[in-house]
Amino acid sequence: MTDIKYTSEDINRIFEERVDYVWEKASLKKGVIVEWVFKYPNGENIAFVEASFPINEYNFDELIGIDVCKKKIKNKLWEICGQYSIITGKKLWAKVKNIKLLFAMI
Repeated sequence: MTDIKYTSEDINRIFEERVDYVWEKASLKKGVIVEWVFKYPNGENIAFVEASFPINEYNFDELIGIDVCKKKIKNKLWEICGQYSIITGKKLWAKVKNIKLLFAMI
């Protein structure tokens, strides 16, 4: 077990520097689908998909859907960071520069 700790600020920084994502409106029901990639320090990437759908379609708000998906991504980052630290014994730092978040509406 490791005694490495992450803060919310760490997770936010890692999100900004190690995550690329693309979102689109869902096609069968009102909602948002986000495909995202996490970039490990060794250059390996791992892909995930998150989605957000309103209970009532009349309440659909795209920006809220994207925000919900970002929160889901950050929750997954807690797991990724913890696993990385347990395996390597090191803290995962966000040292990648010039990564741009990709936004595409399809």
